[in-house]
Amino acid sequence: MSIGNKLYISFAAMLAAIIIIGGYSYLNMKQLQASYDDLIERRAVMLSDLKTVQTQAIQQNNSYRDFLLTGNEEALERMHTSNTAAAEALERILQQSNRTELKDQLNRLLEINSEIRDTGSEILQYSSREQILNEAVEHLFPIARAMSTAADELAADQQAFMDQGVADNKALVAEIVEHLITAVIIAAAAAAAAGYLMARHLSRPLVRLANAAQQIAAGDLRPFDTRVRNKDEIGKLAVAFEQMRSELNQLIHKLNASAEQLSTSSEELTASAGQTADAAQHIAAAVQEVTSSSESQSKGTEECVTAMGEMSAGLQRIAESSSAVADIAADTRNRVDFSYGSLLHTVGRIGDLKDSIQTAADQMEELNTYSIQISDIVRIISDIASQTNLLSLNAAIEAARAGDQGRGFAVVASEVRKLSEMTGQSANQVEALIHEIQQRISGMTQTILASVAASDSSVQAVEEASSAFAVVKSAMTEAVEQIQEVSAASEEVSAGSEQILASVEEVARIALTVSGRTQTIAAGTQEQLASMEETKAAAESLSGLAEELHEEVNRFTIR
Repeated sequence: MSIGNKLYISFAAMLAAIIIIGGYSYLNMKQLQASYDDLIERRAVMLSDLKTVQTQAIQQNNSYRDFLLTGNEEALERMHTSNTAAAEALERILQQSNRTELKDQLNRLLEINSEIRDTGSEILQYSSREQILNEAVEHLFPIARAMSTAADELAADQQAFMDQGVADNKALVAEIVEHLITAVIIAAAAAAAAGYLMARHLSRPLVRLANAAQQIAAGDLRPFDTRVRNKDEIGKLAVAFEQMRSELNQLIHKLNASAEQLSTSSEELTASAGQTADAAQHIAAAVQEVTSSSESQSKGTEECVTAMGEMSAGLQRIAESSSAVADIAADTRNRVDFSYGSLLHTVGRIGDLKDSIQTAADQMEELNTYSIQISDIVRIISDIASQTNLLSLNAAIEAARAGDQGRGFAVVASEVRKLSEMTGQSANQVEALIHEIQQRISGMTQTILASVAASDSSVQAVEEASSAFAVVKSAMTEAVEQIQEVSAASEEVSAGSEQILASVEEVARIALTVSGRTQTIAAGTQEQLASMEETKAAAESLSGLAEELHEEVNRFTIR
């Protein structure tokens, strides 16, 4: 089993213990909560209702006494109210009660409460006040005292029952706490024991492996005791340690043999490196002569390539300039075509604008005619108002002459005169507005006529510009065609020059290649000569390193 699985099992056991303790605590807390809920929600309410019954029993007795002493009907009404309240409280207690003995006591109190109500009603049937008082003292008051006494006893019994419930809850809490403490102590002890066993199981083989690692670090590769019974990762680690020790032992054996062979080979290499260095010096002298002649030929070829490159670059710039001019000319022609189309569209829009302005001028003329007609009508209304004012004035004079018989007519004449004055004022205001409108219509008509003349001039100017754009468009088309022909010819010449330049560059490249290779050979011979010297020195150094390696390998203790 792996270490991870062992740890998982340990943690799972601890988790199971925690879950068991938590479940036990939860069940006990639910039981405790139910008990407290019963105390608070049922028993406390029942006790409160019993207190109400006590109070209402006393209130009934006092209210009936008050009625007998004072004859106050309100006291009698309070008695009936207290009786009803006591009955309702007893009914609530009866619904919540689950004890047969308590239910019997409650039913007895309900009977007594009903008997008090019935007895009180029967006593009131007597006509003599003295007889009513005697009956109340003999029959009603003893019943009321009996109810009060029974209610007191029942309340005391319920209070004792509640106190017993509280004591039971406290005992349950103490029992739960005791059980939880015991469970926690047991779980803690089990966890500590499991941790100790797990640590001991893991630490012993690790100590053995640590000692083995220290032995290897000290250079001792002899077999050591790594027997581990664990079948987990620690057991695999012990096997790997033993394999590593064995592999290192074999490696040191091989290194020792290789160091001896290396020492012998380095001595032989030193002797052969000296002979190779002498031959390389003769080869370097011959290669140097070939290099000097190749450099002279390469310089002449480079000058020819430079001249051809300059000529090809000039032709390439001419071709590029011709192509750029052709592109610009084509773009200009496209812009001229677009501008020509926009100009034609503008001519159409100006014509539409001219027609709209002419229509507006005709409509303004009609408005001017209508305003003149309205002005004439307003003058007629003003004249009618003046005539009506004169007629109302004459009517008022005639009414004044008629005396009392003409008073009503005088009032009508006065109202007519006021109406004619208001009509005259309104007509004058309308006439002033019409006059202002006529002036504005006249100004707008002149403005519109001026706009018509300006639109005619604009149409003529745009048509002339359209003709000029047509001529420019034709000329641009011819220019673009000629420029494109020049650009094509320039590109052909440039392509020919590039082919010539490529041929010359190929010749120069071959010459440079030859020169470069001879230089490379010369440099290579020089480098080879230097390498031979370095090889000789390295062989001597390698011989010394082989001796050092042999000494280092001898530090390890092997079987």
